[in-house]
Amino acid sequence: MTEFLTWDTILTVGGLTIATGIITQIVKGIANLGVTGTRLASSLIAAGLLVLATCFTAEPTLQNIVQAIINGIALGWLSNGAYDSLVRKEAGP
Repeated sequence: MTEFLTWDTILTVGGLTIATGIITQIVKGIANLGVTGTRLASSLIAAGLLVLATCFTAEPTLQNIVQAIINGIALGWLSNGAYDSLVRKEAGP
């Protein structure tokens, strides 16, 4: 493997979750968004990344763009859940 994240990698559940988590942490460090703002930002970041990845790897039709937005929002929630799970595990039961 010579590249960590490619547009094709971002089109996978794991790749999009990792990219969303990294970018969300950067945005969180720059802006004080609070919990709700951070969750909204992560969903928007995931949707935006998925739309970009779709445009760079496939035909950017209306159907593909709408599907990317919906899947991006769902995967943004997945990224939030993964982060929350890690934080809870570190804090203990």
